[in-house]
Amino acid sequence: DIARIKDHGDGWAFPGVMGKLALFDYRFEHRNVAPDFEAGLFDGFYENRRPIDWSNPVYDRSQQRKDGVFGSLGANLFDIVYMKGAYEKYQGRDPNIHAEASYHGSLVPKISEAGVDYDQKYVKSWKDIRLDNPNAFVTARVGFAAAPGVTLLMIVRQTYDEAGKKFDRTTRMVAQVNF
Repeated sequence: DIARIKDHGDGWAFPGVMGKLALFDYRFEHRNVAPDFEAGLFDGFYENRRPIDWSNPVYDRSQQRKDGVFGSLGANLFDIVYMKGAYEKYQGRDPNIHAEASYHGSLVPKISEAGVDYDQKYVKSWKDIRLDNPNAFVTARVGFAAAPGVTLLMIVRQTYDEAGKKFDRTTRMVAQVNF
């Protein structure tokens, strides 16, 4: 993989390994990024932090490129519950984490999927992993089978506004057509 942000730096991932071993899905890769490059710029945090403050010292172009690692491990349990965790870390930056658990099945009538994800950037220590962290967000979703091939998804997302000392929640309803 290689990417470039216009008027800013670039990043690449090589070598990368992904596959399946027993019930585990895995992905591991070495990454290298320019100091003014943000891997996964358009992730779930983008809306909360745009416009990007390229003057932030973390993006100082005079710094050297940074090596890093990305790894994820997931497991599909009985074709009902899928669990996954991911870790991303670059030299001189605090790591990013992702955890998810989801249900895709037919055990519960009309519920085609349900899940919860937790994402956090810049984790300094395990004590930082908490819901009231401004660098974290939680997403919960429930999918209802509305008709054959049509799912209505309700998605609730929660972030924490440190300045206002309060949680911000957004709720969306999405119609999804499955081909």
